[in-house]
Amino acid sequence: GTDLKQFFVWYDLHGPASLRDVDLRLLTAYLEHLHERGLAASTVGRHLVSLKMLFRYLVLEGVLLESSVELLGSPKLWQHLPKVLSPEKVDELFWPRIAEPFSGTSGDNYGGIQHQLVWSPPKKRP
Repeated sequence: GTDLKQFFVWYDLHGPASLRDVDLRLLTAYLEHLHERGLAASTVGRHLVSLKMLFRYLVLEGVLLESSVELLGSPKLWQHLPKVLSPEKVDELFWPRIAEPFSGTSGDNYGGIQHQLVWSPPKKRP
């Protein structure tokens, strides 16, 4: 695809005469070129996978005896940490405050039930 086309455009300017002479230094320079272009780590990783597949194919077909590209590791992708609630927000969610106790016709008994429903932790399901 276009990843390989981009590699060969760069390779024509910077690479040796034969793909048999591609070494780790050249491949690293190409990856640095991609980083300098400001490409995302995932895009650089995709380019690297394209190169790995190309060179793996060339080895399987007997065009190359070995490939240096397998020695390259994929770029580390950012892993975003989840956003967490503050302790205050957790308290608001799980332990809501009651502005004033409910006093129904049955007096404290009903208010005690409401208090128990709101303030007690959830029971485990069987």
